[in-house]
Amino acid sequence: MKYVYGFIKDKGTADFGLIGIGGDKATVYSVPYDGVAAAVSDTSNGAIDSAPKEELVKHLAQHQFVAETIMKAGHTVLPMKFGTVLEGETQVAELLQANRHKVQALLAEIDGLFEIDVLAMWPDIQQVFQEVGREEDIVEHKNRIAKLPPGQSMAERLGLGKLVKDRLDDRKRALQDRILPQWEQVARRTFRHEIRHEAIVINAAFLLDAEGRDRLEARVAETDRREQGALNFRIVGPLPPYSFSTVQLQRARVAELDAARREVDLAERITPQMVAEAARSAMRRFHPDTNPADRGLPQRFERVRAAADLLKRFCPSEGLDLGDTRRREFLLVEPVEVS
Repeated sequence: MKYVYGFIKDKGTADFGLIGIGGDKATVYSVPYDGVAAAVSDTSNGAIDSAPKEELVKHLAQHQFVAETIMKAGHTVLPMKFGTVLEGETQVAELLQANRHKVQALLAEIDGLFEIDVLAMWPDIQQVFQEVGREEDIVEHKNRIAKLPPGQSMAERLGLGKLVKDRLDDRKRALQDRILPQWEQVARRTFRHEIRHEAIVINAAFLLDAEGRDRLEARVAETDRREQGALNFRIVGPLPPYSFSTVQLQRARVAELDAARREVDLAERITPQMVAEAARSAMRRFHPDTNPADRGLPQRFERVRAAADLLKRFCPSEGLDLGDTRRREFLLVEPVEVS
């Protein structure tokens, strides 16, 4: 089996060393195909993303280390979602063949660009809690709790906890609104990550070129001076554009696609144009308005629409041959929506 780390431009077969998931026996290398290549290593584990938590964290760190090592070697890296495993090099070639144009387009969008992550944190979260605790409405809430009989204050205590969190979030939003627009001006794109720790005020990703990186670092330094120690700042990167261009693998069994093409009355050999034309014809034919008395039409219409959507997603520009008995499934590369 082959573990897939991401895609790069085809510069011939490259050996990136014994750095892959699985220890010192996992050589990471590229599998080229007509202008693009996949960075892979051998693995005997087809469910890496289902490992125990401690092992999972190590695998994820290694996955990112590989992508970053390839980037440092001078490649633009289109990262693959963690945990992607294919059956072998033949299936890797099938993946590249079916998605070559899409991968080329996505690589072109990020050529010469990289990600920088910036975190801002309160250096002393307990001090912030103390300041929040002195706010008038929170003091009043505490006083109400103190007057309640033992065992009757649980709901009020829960309410106090929510009120403190809301006040903490208000402070974070005020700082974000003051700081982030100045940083975001220098980036091609930005992404504000969800904040999962009470001490973190900002966790943002920036898609930049080399000049943008210099400008961002200068603005972070200026913000640091202006905040006078009220916040600590940490810059991470450059990184592959994890927050902007990570892709994932979608799979469809041949049987699924064959059933879909039958639903819209197509032959085994299909092209995107054929799918579009057949879908329009079938949706006109089975639209509920054509025969309101036929109660089965709405269900048939939805089946046709779902079948057409599946075929459109998996049919590349050069078409698909669903009669190819060598294929068990078809593979699709799609962007991940990062949260």
